[in-house]
Amino acid sequence: MILRNALRELETRPNDDALELSARLHARLVDRQIAYSLFDPKFDPSTPDPETGRMPSYQVGLILTTSVNDERNVPIFKRFLRRSSIEKTCEVCEEAKFEIDYIDVPYWKETCADFDGDWMWTILLYPTSEILQCTHDLVICRACISKSISVALEKGPIACDRIKCPHEGCPQNFSHEEVKYLCDAATSER
Repeated sequence: MILRNALRELETRPNDDALELSARLHARLVDRQIAYSLFDPKFDPSTPDPETGRMPSYQVGLILTTSVNDERNVPIFKRFLRRSSIEKTCEVCEEAKFEIDYIDVPYWKETCADFDGDWMWTILLYPTSEILQCTHDLVICRACISKSISVALEKGPIACDRIKCPHEGCPQNFSHEEVKYLCDAATSER
């Protein structure tokens, strides 16, 4: 009921087709060991709060709504995605982050083969060589790259053709397709 209520509270409610597609996608991610079951005991609060003595409520976490197979508003419960046990530190913000444990790009592509959409690249914290033409290791998080692009766009329309990778020494200009994967919709549109 908590999961259903969270879905009902979304700004744009997913329709039945989007919910069915979400369930199939989540089942695939669970089957491929990239996500946990929504009912995994790991997420069941089983220890009372030491201050109040009450059981903590079940936490749904962030729900991403995205397009999958041209179906809009498909919900993905991000909390249930497995994370790598190895942290990766962004060289710009210096924040340590734990990426989704998608194993590697070929495995991720195979896992998501029946669930087409930009979501499979934009859900990741760090861009992959699959979407960027840069030849260096990708050690700048998507949030920092997006901010860099947004700042570059403040220079006006002429800057659109000169949006560079923020990695020190990288001469690569981002294509429109790369910008689409790296930024939020509003920045990409701009």
